[in-house]
Amino acid sequence: MLRSLIVLVGCMLWLGGSGELWGQEVVPIRPRPPQTMRQQEKCPPPLIWMQGHWRWDKTQKAYVWVEGDCVRSPRGKIYEPGRWKRVADGFVWEPGRWVKVRNRPDTPN
Repeated sequence: MLRSLIVLVGCMLWLGGSGELWGQEVVPIRPRPPQTMRQQEKCPPPLIWMQGHWRWDKTQKAYVWVEGDCVRSPRGKIYEPGRWKRVADGFVWEPGRWVKVRNRPDTPN
């Protein structure tokens, strides 16, 4: 029963072998490491550096660098950068997102 459920869920995740996973294109080529930029040192407070990343351009069939930028973070949130995640047939981009800052129990109030 559990094996059938796992197969069913796997089939639901993979959309018809079309090279897409949950509507995201699966890229067969490993992305390059992120470029290092000196810009991040130039963000004046209260701005933070949102790092650049490689984006897959399916027309060019190549990765294109998206520059990082100084951005204002929403109050009480931190930015989790996007990343390329390894999947069975290649890599899928998981976009960055803003997440709530949680109080850690070991931090004094």
